Amino acid sequence: MEPPFSLFCRQAFCQRAPVFLDYLQSILQKYPDGGQILKVRPPGTQFPPAHPKSPLTRGPDPPPGPALLAYNDALMSPRDWAGILTPGVSHKRKDPGTVGRFGLGFTSVYHLTDFPGVLSPPSLGVLDPECRVLPGAGARWDVSEAQDLPGLFEPFWAGLEAVGQHRGSAQGTLFRFPLRRQPSGIAAGVSRPERIRSLLQTFLTEAPLALLFLRHVRRVTLHHVAPDGVQTLMGTLMASPQPLPVPAPSGDEGLSLAWCLLALRGDGAGDRSEWLVATGRATGGPAVALGALLGCCPELSLAHPLHGPCQGRLCCFLPLPATDETATGLPVHASAPFALSDDRRHLRWPEEGEEGEEDARWNSLLLLGLLPRLYSHMAAVATALTGTDPYSMWPDPEHTPGCGRTRSLVTRVCQGLAAARTLVPAAAGPAGRLRAAEAVLLPAGTGDAERAVRALLLAAGEPVAEVPAHVRRALALGMAQGVREATAGHVREVLRSHGAEGIPDAERLALLRYVAGDGCHAELRGLPLLPRADGTFVAFGTASDVVYVDTCDCPSTSACLRRELLPGLAGSFLPSDLEPGLESLLRGIAKEGKRWGVPAPPLNPTALGTLVHPGALLYLKYLPQ
Repeated sequence: MEPPFSLFCRQAFCQRAPVFLDYLQSILQKYPDGGQILKVRPPGTQFPPAHPKSPLTRGPDPPPGPALLAYNDALMSPRDWAGILTPGVSHKRKDPGTVGRFGLGFTSVYHLTDFPGVLSPPSLGVLDPECRVLPGAGARWDVSEAQDLPGLFEPFWAGLEAVGQHRGSAQGTLFRFPLRRQPSGIAAGVSRPERIRSLLQTFLTEAPLALLFLRHVRRVTLHHVAPDGVQTLMGTLMASPQPLPVPAPSGDEGLSLAWCLLALRGDGAGDRSEWLVATGRATGGPAVALGALLGCCPELSLAHPLHGPCQGRLCCFLPLPATDETATGLPVHASAPFALSDDRRHLRWPEEGEEGEEDARWNSLLLLGLLPRLYSHMAAVATALTGTDPYSMWPDPEHTPGCGRTRSLVTRVCQGLAAARTLVPAAAGPAGRLRAAEAVLLPAGTGDAERAVRALLLAAGEPVAEVPAHVRRALALGMAQGVREATAGHVREVLRSHGAEGIPDAERLALLRYVAGDGCHAELRGLPLLPRADGTFVAFGTASDVVYVDTCDCPSTSACLRRELLPGLAGSFLPSDLEPGLESLLRGIAKEGKRWGVPAPPLNPTALGTLVHPGALLYLKYLPQ
């Protein structure tokens, strides 16, 4: 019986890995050529001369000249050495908490160099993908061979000395990237020293953001080393973690939390800032299951400055390019293991109306699920820190887009803030924070009336909170049912239930202006805010306490004279020294003829005037003879 497939005359038919140079070029086309390269490792610069007998000078395009150096004080592990040799297959993939889990970061240095080298005792390695100098595309030597290869090792020894290390006792790693001086088979771009210095200056502006979320890098120093060995300090930045001085929650349902204060210090006297950094890790739910599938940790960190403004940006451990897409719309920076596009510049998102692929759903779970939960806890901790603005973490919806992902994120954050205890009570003392649903917001921009309303509500035991305008806008976005405000109607109800005893005269007049300001004059009945010339206050609509309002219809007769025409009633008129606005308001109420159900008092009909009465507030109109 013949086999189902003929085994005769068969030809090889299988897929093969691409030529490494082709693969490398495809990576460089996707990975950005710019400031992102310098975020692979904190860099320094050096311009050492090349030794004429160096093995690297035997090829047609020797690499002596300017070079970019990067040093850190940790030694390479065997896994690190192996990882450099397998671009795109990161040895960190199984460690969700590390940076560089995609095996592409180091490869980006080929934008600058054709011969990347690394010295990490006891080894020195140099890569040569084009095999221009090293036939095997690279080689690795033991430092014990340094005496036999002085031209190879000398540039690296000089680099170590430039960063303050001794060649015989260095306990760190030095990367050396000779700058590409002419186009090559790897890349056509030429790396000029002035361009590198420009990139370094750009890096310095973003270094503070980079240090916020790196766990093992605490100091970045940039130097320019001239060919004669003279060094120029370009900039230094240090990050110092500090314990949190106030109690903070360690977790919530399905969420674990970690906190710290981070002090950043630069070269200048004013280059200092303090940041509250919070990290939340999901311990249950769909983020944990999807993270296990993707090999990612469902963890997100937020950083907020304790003083000064912040235009929040997204980071994937290191800062992503500053674009509208990576702006958070919040006064915090956010970092998480986001799923990025091939060029590491964009987050993957589900298509409109679709669930999306796994990496797109992953980003959605982190930003729209985990971030708002962490944000609410962080805002509550921020309000407890002394010397800080308790509302600095509240976003302003007025400054965020009206639609899109950013608006959705800001809306969810505002909903979380409204539900948490984040509002500062106006009452002095150790009172706890208030939820928006239980608080009464004071009126803003009403001057004396605001102070009077505040004093009344506090005396009545109301849960009063004073918030700035941007917090009001955030609450309006986050609370579908709206907030309780100290409106004129609310204050009238408090006056009815609490009374006005003990309120100073000036505050009573301010309250009168406020509660009558909405035009609901009939609702003034029973409120003891009506002033009289004898210095007392009576309630609107009281039959026994009548207040008269005289008129100016006859200019030849003064108000005092008209009051004297009514013996014994001078004290029952409105005070003559009322503020013009308040006097006009009360005269308007009297002219409206509102009837409070109180009969006019009996008066002599032969008097010079007749009374047109709206109840307890009576308007005296002059009738000429």
